[in-house]
Amino acid sequence: MSDDFWLPGSQSSPPSGPPAPPSGTPQHWGPTEGFPPPPGHQPPGSGHAGGAPGFPGPPNRGGGFGPQQNADGGPGPDTGSRLTVVLLSLAALVAVGALFIVFVVLRQSSGDSSNRSDGGDDRTENSNDDESESSDDPDGSDEGPAAGDPSGSDDPSSFGAAFQPDSVAVDAASVWVTDAACGVVVRIDKQTEEVTGAVVVGGSASGVAIAANSVWVGARDDDHVSQIDPDEFVVTTEVELPGSALGMTADGDDIWATDPFAGVLYRIDAATAQLVETTPVGLDPHHVTVVDGTAWVTNNGDDTVTMIDVDDSGPPVDVAVGAAPLHVEVGGGSAWVTNTLDGTVTRLDDQTGEPEAVIEVGMWPHALAYTDDGVWVGTESGTFWRIDPDTNTAALVEDATFSSIDTVVDGTDIWIADALGGTVIRFDTVTASVGSVVDLADFGDCQTFEGGFEPRPDPS
Repeated sequence: MSDDFWLPGSQSSPPSGPPAPPSGTPQHWGPTEGFPPPPGHQPPGSGHAGGAPGFPGPPNRGGGFGPQQNADGGPGPDTGSRLTVVLLSLAALVAVGALFIVFVVLRQSSGDSSNRSDGGDDRTENSNDDESESSDDPDGSDEGPAAGDPSGSDDPSSFGAAFQPDSVAVDAASVWVTDAACGVVVRIDKQTEEVTGAVVVGGSASGVAIAANSVWVGARDDDHVSQIDPDEFVVTTEVELPGSALGMTADGDDIWATDPFAGVLYRIDAATAQLVETTPVGLDPHHVTVVDGTAWVTNNGDDTVTMIDVDDSGPPVDVAVGAAPLHVEVGGGSAWVTNTLDGTVTRLDDQTGEPEAVIEVGMWPHALAYTDDGVWVGTESGTFWRIDPDTNTAALVEDATFSSIDTVVDGTDIWIADALGGTVIRFDTVTASVGSVVDLADFGDCQTFEGGFEPRPDPS
């Protein structure tokens, strides 16, 4: 699937609603008032030059040399008076500085005297501590921190760097999750929901996809895609790219990856591990999905979705959607697009790209998934929604308070990467409820995986 942290830098200022569609007038369900960017995602260039709206700018203070005048045209302040004020100010500063120096010297002297007087007590306490430690461990064989636990505690809450699950993909038996904080991809066994392996790929691991009996992982700050042997947990090949790989998806033996910096879509032949095609798309492409011969790419920077015929029968087509689109999925004769700054989902005809509806959901929608039970939309603000395709209305799912960065459909389940919570969620679409939560911190931290991950023994 795709990455999926939202990459800012694409919007000069948050639009107040989706731009007008290229043709026709879609149904609109609910208001489209713009939302501020998610926390930590303020786009650059959004500040204002000059005074804040509603306040006057600074007065014109004139320039050049010569006598100054007041606003009423009268003579300005006397030059001698100004000089007197300046000299008095300098004298006051010197006096304050002298007092500060005296205070520091006296405090240091007092501290030295205190340390000397307490020295005997400190030595006595240290001696007593040493004797106590010796009696607790007569053999002197302190084993120290447990292996794989840099903090010396078996409590998972004591682990160091927090996990940031980024993207998810599934095969028959496993869920593969990239972690942006650690630069790793981990494997979760579907049956036991235990982490059973991890591979360090370096950089900020992002998109993940499965093709040609391999796991493929991209990174935001590396110029390659890693091919991983899922049985041996080793990187077997690195396919060099002109840029980075953010969002990724598989279609047969093809791997598709977006490069947000170059504004292109890469096509990799998974069977030969070769880059075979580069297609220009929009500004800051984020997520890609390929269905029925058409690749759909969200362009976060110019509020469009690019449709590409993968058989090269025509040029790419750009379709206007809402503000800062992130994810796109196809199902039920439509393409569904999350617009993170609008708090909406745009529904497009999957053949023509014509807009059909704009549906309001929660603040900062990010990932979505299409199943027989509806369209499921997760937000970065911690809500989860179900859209009824028959009515184009969204309903909030109760007790689903997680942050959705990426999703992948697995039968009647949806696996969801929750970057803010450091967890992977299994959501049951039949019961519309959370089935289980896999907390990656229960299995270690970044240092655990960097040294070669070994599953913890069953404490029972």
